[in-house]
Amino acid sequence: MKSNMYQPIQLKTKIQPQQNMKTRSATILATIITALVAFTSASDALAQGTWTTKASMPTARAIPAGARVNGVVYAMGGYNLSGGFNLLATVEAYDPATDIWSSKAAMPTALYGLAAAAVNGIVYTVGGNNGGLVTNTVQAYDPVTNIWSSKAGMPNNRWLLGAVEVNGIVYAIGGNDQGTAQNTVQAYDPVADTWSIKAAMPTTRNQLAAVEVNGIVYAIGGDNGGGTVLSTVEAYDPVTDTWSSKAAMPTARRALVAVKINGIVYAVGGNDGSTYVNMVEAYDPVTNTWTTDAAMPTARGYLAAEAVNGIAYAIGGVTTATPALTTNEAFTPPPPACVDPPSGMISWWPGDCDASDIIDGNNGTLQNGATLATGKVGQAFSFNGANQYVLVGDPVPPSLQIQNEITLLAWIYATGYPGPSTLGLIVGSQYDTAHAGATIFLDGRTDPDGQPAPAGHIHFQIGGDGSWHTTNVNAQVPLNEWVHIAATRKANEDAKVYYNGELQPLTSLPWSGSISYDGAWFAIGQQKDIDRPFNGLIDEVEIYNRALTADEIQAIFNAGSSGQCKSLAAPTANSATNVTSGSFTANWSSVSGASGYKLDVSTDSSFGSYVSGYENLDVGNVTSQSISGLQASTTYYYRVRAYNCNGTSGNSNVISVLTAPAAPKAKRATDVTRTSFTANWSSVSGATGYRLDVSTSGSFSTYVSGYQNLDVGNVTSQSVSGLSANTRYYYRVRAYNGSGTSGNSNVASVRTTRN
Repeated sequence: MKSNMYQPIQLKTKIQPQQNMKTRSATILATIITALVAFTSASDALAQGTWTTKASMPTARAIPAGARVNGVVYAMGGYNLSGGFNLLATVEAYDPATDIWSSKAAMPTALYGLAAAAVNGIVYTVGGNNGGLVTNTVQAYDPVTNIWSSKAGMPNNRWLLGAVEVNGIVYAIGGNDQGTAQNTVQAYDPVADTWSIKAAMPTTRNQLAAVEVNGIVYAIGGDNGGGTVLSTVEAYDPVTDTWSSKAAMPTARRALVAVKINGIVYAVGGNDGSTYVNMVEAYDPVTNTWTTDAAMPTARGYLAAEAVNGIAYAIGGVTTATPALTTNEAFTPPPPACVDPPSGMISWWPGDCDASDIIDGNNGTLQNGATLATGKVGQAFSFNGANQYVLVGDPVPPSLQIQNEITLLAWIYATGYPGPSTLGLIVGSQYDTAHAGATIFLDGRTDPDGQPAPAGHIHFQIGGDGSWHTTNVNAQVPLNEWVHIAATRKANEDAKVYYNGELQPLTSLPWSGSISYDGAWFAIGQQKDIDRPFNGLIDEVEIYNRALTADEIQAIFNAGSSGQCKSLAAPTANSATNVTSGSFTANWSSVSGASGYKLDVSTDSSFGSYVSGYENLDVGNVTSQSISGLQASTTYYYRVRAYNCNGTSGNSNVISVLTAPAAPKAKRATDVTRTSFTANWSSVSGATGYRLDVSTSGSFSTYVSGYQNLDVGNVTSQSVSGLSANTRYYYRVRAYNGSGTSGNSNVASVRTTRN
């Protein structure tokens, strides 16, 4: 055991405001910092994710709050021991894209042990300790204006609690009220600025981690307030206001954090009751199972963590030797497996290489300098928010004129919201002139169609029956982050819109199932008749002729950067044509989505060796290739693979082809009479027969009757009769086999006798 200069947390200790600062600092330190034993990770062998060190936070902090808005991580409050106990109101923002920190407006009230969650671009901090008393303080921060404001306080005072956002509501979970751990759950509605009481957690806990996945809140680990460190996990469903037990975390921990990436919860760091730990354990809500992942470089607890674009950032915290850290370490989880696309997909524009549709051939064209850039999955379409887009078809291609049931989906990375009176088309066919099309937009309006919604929400609109059938989501899409958007609708049912696999609250007007496409085009990033450009990146655009289920959409989101499996079908190799003694033409079927083919040719059916120049030969986007420089009467084998910028298919079937024999050598005629002679030639290896031409013309412009391409069988001489006396004749011969016929032999000449 190392030195016990710091004691384990005793949350029953109450800090009185009248204590002087020196005494208060010592007391708080005694209640926060834990003595440690050496820690060695036993799970590295199973680690698959990776950790990297990032720019340190300017201010060391323990027990801060963290939140994420528009791709930026905010660290708020906490404490350090700079010049004694130093309670913090400072706020610092970390931009993962630039690896740079910046200072922001300080909180009105300095706090530590607070929690935070973001709703529609606003950060809400709840609870915390002001250095002497636990509070019910709620503060709201707007990153756009860099201004804080006070909001309605929680019904009771709490710190060391968890806070998560679900469908625009902040849930404050557990914590400690000034010495007693809580199982309290309270919900804050930012629009109404009111709190309500929800079903209590089954287990009393503070110093817990709380995280939301697919609309369910998970309370993980913590301390029961009596010194027992917890491994229990409980799940809260806000729709039913009920709790249920889940598989326990393998390692009991308090003072940990949890983040979700691709539908997986990662529980990071914390304190196991005797030491700070660097362990990372991953929970899959679908299978209700835990696994161990790569350990954090710095063992610590009482830290903050947020995930941005599939990477988790662990910030600040406490170690054995350091009561407050500036450390910033980034965790990239192991990539998930790709998932098979659901049925009913009509077209798919991955944005890789070009604007091709890899399903149905509804290929697009990049307009006005639109380009490709690094995307969520491979590459993505990049638009400048002015005039760039992808035009798929004008008019809308017949296969995209879907009725009665539809799904549109894409990954988007918006770098700016449309103006307050306009929209940015993501994908679809809207044509206002004729009330036509089915389209999803990023909407800058706040009161569209009499349906209040925050600026930057998703607007899903269908035109049919001479009117609009609109849907507006009551949640904002964050900027500078990849967000998976899916919009589905069935006739006579409300639309459903999902952000990152999670169903969003919305308002929707009725729809009978009819969609008009009169006058419309189908495009990605721009409307035909009204200027509604998209600003940012769009990736993996898909359209289905049915409404995908919530589970199908969740699976696509959870696949993250691996996306849906794009493996190309292998081509079918067809029989060779144009077979000669030194060449043939290899043939194969075309494959949808292929941008080219690669060909192998060998004399070995197992392709242990290759004909020179014909190993993995890129022949381009064709379905046949002439193979030359071959040996006569030899069996060759060929196979082919399709490829595009996403990869290469498996091998086709193998086709064998026997080249034609070599040309025989015509010899001098024998048995010459006035009306006949015997033509002679050499035998050819592999020949199964020969064909003979006889003519009175050395150029064989005419033939002796019955002697044009005469099949004489597998012999090396043939009697030629019925000729004229004292006349010069010419003959030539060709060998053949089951694959083809050789070229002509040399020409032999003979003159019949006079009498």
